[in-house]
Amino acid sequence: MKRLNHNWLSKGDAFQGVWLPVLIMVAFISLRCLLNANMGLVNETNILPFARQHVNPDWIPRDWYLNQPAGYRVPFIAVFGRMADAWGFLATSIVGRLLGYTALSAALLFLSRRIGLSFPLLMLAIALFLYVNTGTSGASGAQGTVSREWLFGGIEPKIPAYTCILFAIGMLLEGRLVWAGLLLGVATSFHTLVGGWAFLTTLGWLVLWRRNLLRDLPQVGLMLLTYAVGAAFAYQPVWQQLTTDAPPGKFLPSFVYVFIRTPHHLNPLSWGFGWWIKPLLLLGLLLGSVYGLRWMALQRPEQELQDQGRSPQHLAQHLAQHLAKHHARMGLAAFALVSLIPFATGLLLAPVDANGAFLQYYPFRFGDIMLPLTAWLLACCALEQACDRWGSRQMLITICLVVLSLTCVLQSVTFAQQAIALEKFPRKAQRVSTEGKELCQWIRQRTRQDAIFITSPVELDNFHWLAERATVAKFKLVPPTAEGIPEWTTRLSDLSGSVDPWVDISRTADNALAIQQRMTQGYERLTTPQAIALMRKYKARYFLAEQAPQLDLPIAYQNEDYTLYTRPARKKKLETT
Repeated sequence: MKRLNHNWLSKGDAFQGVWLPVLIMVAFISLRCLLNANMGLVNETNILPFARQHVNPDWIPRDWYLNQPAGYRVPFIAVFGRMADAWGFLATSIVGRLLGYTALSAALLFLSRRIGLSFPLLMLAIALFLYVNTGTSGASGAQGTVSREWLFGGIEPKIPAYTCILFAIGMLLEGRLVWAGLLLGVATSFHTLVGGWAFLTTLGWLVLWRRNLLRDLPQVGLMLLTYAVGAAFAYQPVWQQLTTDAPPGKFLPSFVYVFIRTPHHLNPLSWGFGWWIKPLLLLGLLLGSVYGLRWMALQRPEQELQDQGRSPQHLAQHLAQHLAKHHARMGLAAFALVSLIPFATGLLLAPVDANGAFLQYYPFRFGDIMLPLTAWLLACCALEQACDRWGSRQMLITICLVVLSLTCVLQSVTFAQQAIALEKFPRKAQRVSTEGKELCQWIRQRTRQDAIFITSPVELDNFHWLAERATVAKFKLVPPTAEGIPEWTTRLSDLSGSVDPWVDISRTADNALAIQQRMTQGYERLTTPQAIALMRKYKARYFLAEQAPQLDLPIAYQNEDYTLYTRPARKKKLETT
C-alpha cells in the first residue's frame, strides 16, 4: 500500500488516490440529497434570495427582510449571491450542493486517512450517517442527534464552515496547529457560530487531551494568529452582537430566537419526550467503539507481526503506523466528547436561562453533528480492525459493497423521480401549488418591480423569490441581526390584525406552531378597513388573500386559491368655495 505524504499523493496517483474516491462519495451523497427539496424545506429559500439581493440591490429593492444587514454571511454572499443572480435559484442550489458535497467528501477522505479507515468502510460510515442516523425529513432535517442539525443538505454558509473544520481536525490529529488554526478561522468567517464552537472545542481538546502541543509556544502563537487572520469576516458581527444594547421591543431578541422562532434548535425544554434516547445511543456507540479499539490495540500487535515473519525493520515501521493510527482515533473520539461540553452546558442552563441569553448561541449545534459522525466513523474503524484480526476482512469488504450497491439501486428510483419532477419546478417540493405559480407569474409580468405586497405572515413564505416582489414580513424570515427583531415582531403583529399571536408563550413548549396558527387566523379575519390601513402603513399597492373574495376592495387577479386586491384610490376632499 502506498503511503500518503502531506501532499496526499504524487501527481500520477492523484486521480485514483484522491479524486476518484471523492467523486464516488459525491455521487453516493447526491443520490440521497442533491435533488431533495431544492429551494423547499431547507434554508436555501431565505439564504439564497438574501445573498442575491445583497449582490443585486435592484432585484427586490423594497423588501424589508432581504435588505437587512448581511451579518456573518459576507463570504457566502460573495460567491453564491453572484451565482444566484446570474444562474437563478435552481441551478445555484444544484451546483452549490455539488460543490459543497465535493468539499465535504474531500475533507472526510482526508480525515479518514488520518484514522486509518479504508475507503469501503468510510462509505459505509457515510451510509449509516445518512440513512440510519437521519430522521424522516432526510437531507433537510435530522442528521444530528436531537437539535435538527445537518451536514448534507442544501447549500448555506455552514457547509464551507464544516468542510474547513473537518480538514482542521485532520490537521490537529497530526499536531499541525498552524494550518488547523487557519482553517478554523476561515470556518468562523463563513459561519460564526459553527466555526466559533469548533475553535473553542479545539482549545478544550488541546488542554484536556494534547497538552504536550501547548508546550510549543511559538506554534500555539502562530495558530492563534492564523485563526485571527482566517476569522477576519467574523469580527464585525461578533463585535456588534457583544456591544449593542438590546433594542426596545415586546421581547428581547434572545427570547425571540430561543422560545419563539427556533425552539426546535435551541430550547431543550420544548423537545419531545424521549429526545435523549438517540444521543445516548450514539454516545454509547462512540464509547463502545473506543473501548473495542483500545482493547484490540493492547493485544500485542508486535507478536502478530513477528508470527507473520516480518523483518525487524518492517516490524518497527508497522508498529509506528499502528500506534499513530490508534492515537489519531483516540484523538478524534476525544474531540467529539469535548464538543459535547457546550451541549451539556446548554442542557444544564436551560431551566434557568429565562431569556435565552446563553441558549441563543446554539450550544447544541456543533456537538449535535460531531457525535453521530464520529460515532459512525469509529464504529467502522472498530469493525474493520476486528475483521483484520480475525481474518475476515475480505468478507467485510464484500458485505460493504453489497450494502452500498443495494442502497444506490434503491435510492436511484427516488433520484430519477426527483429529476423528472424538476421539469415542473417549482412544485410541491417547493411548497407551491399550480395556482400559486400562476399567481406569482402574473405578478412578475403585470406589476412594478418596486411594488410592495401585503401577504400572510405564515403562508406562501417563498413569495419573495417566486414573485420577485417585496412583502412586509414572514415568520420564517427572521432578521439575521438582533437590531431587526423588534420591528419583525411589530410587523407580524400588524399582519395578525386583532389577534395577539404572542399570548400563552411557554418556555416548556414549542411555541412556533401555535404562534403561526394564531397569525394565520388573524390575517384571514382582517376587515376591509384593516387591510387598507396596512397597505397605507407599509406603502403597499396590493393585498393577497388565500380565500374567496371577502373584502370590499378592487380585485386585480383571482384564481381558485388566491385573490389579489389593489389599494383603492384616496377620495379627494371637495373644496368649498
